[in-house]
Amino acid sequence: MPTNLAMAAATETLGNTFSLGGGIPIEAAAVAALVAQLPHSTTLTAVLLKGGNSLGVEGCKALAEGIENSTSIRDLKLIHNDVCPEGCKALADSFVLNTSLREIDLSRNFIGVDGCKALAESLKHGCTITTMNLSWNDLRDEGIKFLAKGLEFNATLTMLDLSNTGFEAEGCKAIAEALKTNTGLQIMYLNCNCIG
Repeated sequence: MPTNLAMAAATETLGNTFSLGGGIPIEAAAVAALVAQLPHSTTLTAVLLKGGNSLGVEGCKALAEGIENSTSIRDLKLIHNDVCPEGCKALADSFVLNTSLREIDLSRNFIGVDGCKALAESLKHGCTITTMNLSWNDLRDEGIKFLAKGLEFNATLTMLDLSNTGFEAEGCKAIAEALKTNTGLQIMYLNCNCIG
């Protein structure tokens, strides 16, 4: 199927929501073409990329550029979209520059420790995100320790999902330490981790 037909078949607009995917894989070039319009929209509030897309580094960078310049996007869901550590870093950098973004879902990706480190930096440096889902990513203790450092300096995040992220007691201790100074977090999911 030609790329432009795939894009047309896989794109739907539901009110103020832009949805990509639904079983038809979207590649980086298609994402770049579609998100180029994000900075021009004042009404689009949500971007949902349904599972099975191959965003990779280039797709994440293109999306990050659109998010960075958007003034209306509040909700970004990139569930199961091949978001790798380098792509996560590009996204995390855009989160600091965007002032409208509130909800991020990066569950079921491959952000790893380096991606988690980048997200921690965005939490430290004033991103406006209130809800972050990182479940089903291999973050381990090392990634959770970075994230905990970011939480120490963040007052906007109110919900964090770290279910099934592969951390153990050391990561749990780091989170407990961060909660001594964090004043915003209200809900945290830690299901399916080996925290003892």
